[in-house]
Order: sequence, then structure tokens, then C-alpha cells
Amino acid sequence: MLLHVHPSPTTASPPAAQIQAIVADVGRVDRDGVAVLTSDGLRIALAGDDGQSNSALGPTEQPREPPPDPGTEPRLTTDPTGVAAHCEAVQQTFAKSGWKIVRRVVSRNAQFGVVWRADVAMPRYGSELSRVICWRIPGRAGYSISVRPLEMFDPSASIPPLAP
Repeated sequence: MLLHVHPSPTTASPPAAQIQAIVADVGRVDRDGVAVLTSDGLRIALAGDDGQSNSALGPTEQPREPPPDPGTEPRLTTDPTGVAAHCEAVQQTFAKSGWKIVRRVVSRNAQFGVVWRADVAMPRYGSELSRVICWRIPGRAGYSISVRPLEMFDPSASIPPLAP
């Protein structure tokens, strides 16, 4: 299974640094140089397939991922689509490297469908939390994950911790 990861560029940790952090935490870079292989065999792509991996917009100028904050999206207590279960299983891979979920929210986004979000603590970043966002790629069989810090150097780009 291939899982796409879209690192969010920040002043503190540009995509290359985030990719190295992911590699250090969960696996090794594949021979192709564009994917990480985890210890349990998951292959994670480190860039999008549209040539705009550092952009928030895809080739049609539509957002390439759900918003980091669920806002007023309806919360789900059950998910018959299986997206939340898949994302929980992927998070267990990261948990082997010490990533700890602080809070998670499953919601329904009008454009992306079921979206699983979790605020996580990662050992190498101390008390700084990051948001993991996981969803099924619209029109495809695959899933995507985005990881970004809650606090950004530009305060207007920061997001609050997830609320229940």
C-alpha cells in the first residue's frame, strides 16, 4: 500500500527537514528516493504526484488537502467508510517511534469526505504538538497524510489544539 505524505512547509522546518524527521522516526528512504519504507512494510510517498508538493493548491487550484482545523465540520462517532480505522492503523506505525496521540477528531468534510485528525506529541519536538491529518484521496483508492506543527512562526498560520 502506498500512502502519500505532504509535509507542510514552515520557516522552522522546511519539507526536507520534515522528511528527514519522518525517516528518522519511522523507517528508511527507499531506493527510489521519494518514499520511506517503515519497519512493518508500509511505503510512504514523500511528495504529491502533481509536481506541487509544497503548494497548498493542486493543479486545478483546488485545495490539495482538508483544512488543518475541522472548524464546524460535523463530528463522527462512527465511520462506516473505514477511513478512521485505516488512519488509526497508520498512526500505530508512528506510535512505535514514540508519537503519542493527545486528542483525535473524526469529521466529515464536504470536499474530502471522512477526515481523521490527531494532535500528536513527537519525542524529538518536546512539548510542541503537530497535527496529523489523514483522509482518502477523492477519486482514488489511496489515502493521504499531512503533518504540520500547530504553532507556526507566522501566528496567522497557527492552528489551535483540537477540541472534543
